[in-house]
Amino acid sequence: MSRSINPLKAKFRRPKWSAGWTAERRARLALRNRAHKPWTSSTGPKTARGKAISAVNARTHGTRSASVVAELRRLRELLRGCRRTSDLVNAYVRDANRRGVREGQGLALSFFDDSIEKSTHSRKLE
Repeated sequence: MSRSINPLKAKFRRPKWSAGWTAERRARLALRNRAHKPWTSSTGPKTARGKAISAVNARTHGTRSASVVAELRRLRELLRGCRRTSDLVNAYVRDANRRGVREGQGLALSFFDDSIEKSTHSRKLE
């Protein structure tokens, strides 16, 4: 029979090195870094052409690529349409409440047909 361990109550031992750096260790690393000087040998582009190429890296792939940007635009437009529709529904329900229309008395939803048509198709979605 296996015994399950509650991770909130488990007492794990930390390795000695995870408790933090000692002053001696920091001094050794500082001395080694000063001798090696890693900041002097940068691996970035040196020429204007190389800099121009690396400047578009994030636009060719990743979160700023053309396909991702187009998809985000499409999603934002859809969310705007949802917000407009939600605002229309809320306004209609507030108006119905003001007029004293109760649930089940058959709200005329034909009001939404024209309004939704205008708001969602004001810009053609691809």
